[in-house]
Amino acid sequence: RAPAQAQEEKSRARAAREGAGEAGAPARARDGGRTGAGPVAAAAPPEPDKLSDAEGALVALGYKPAEAARLVAAVDSDDVQDSEELIRRALRSTVRS
Repeated sequence: RAPAQAQEEKSRARAAREGAGEAGAPARARDGGRTGAGPVAAAAPPEPDKLSDAEGALVALGYKPAEAARLVAAVDSDDVQDSEELIRRALRSTVRS
């Protein structure tokens, strides 16, 4: 292969990785095509469902899914601010005094 042909193949591969449609076409900007539009505020990720998070955490700790769901459902989650507190309360309910 000629060096020019090898260089062209490298350029095409690089363009494909960067999101260009055809060789020589400009790659899409990382800001969604709004180049020169100034800073773009990052969208806040949606708040995760604290009940699902708590159940998942209990399953990760070794509880069976049905048992984790039962423990989480037994907690009064109306005044719980986050999944961490919900997990703590669910675990406390398993402790026998």
